[in-house]
Amino acid sequence: MIKQGKEYSMTPSIYLTVANNWQELEEMATNGKLPIPLADCLKALVVSERLSVISPEAKPELIRLAKAHLANGIVLSDSATDQFFDIVVFVPDPGQEKNCRSFFKLIPKYPGGKFKYLENL
Repeated sequence: MIKQGKEYSMTPSIYLTVANNWQELEEMATNGKLPIPLADCLKALVVSERLSVISPEAKPELIRLAKAHLANGIVLSDSATDQFFDIVVFVPDPGQEKNCRSFFKLIPKYPGGKFKYLENL
């Protein structure tokens, strides 16, 4: 359950538990709450976050689906905490598409603000 109060005022697009996220995503896809390709991408994304493995590729159709369904990020919950994440996409610099690929990444989300690169401050 998402904790309420000033420090937990964010409302995620999806709430998942650490222990059962794979099954929860399967159910969302089966029940039509999430498109199957997006549910599969989220499975890979959660695994990549938890196990520090390669993140799933961000293809244009998956980016479109993520924007439509996951604009407010996700929550991964264990028995002690709710961890909020935004979903971002790494985009190669122009001319680097042969050497790099676009991929999704989860970044921690905190109430009351957002991350910015130092160069943008």
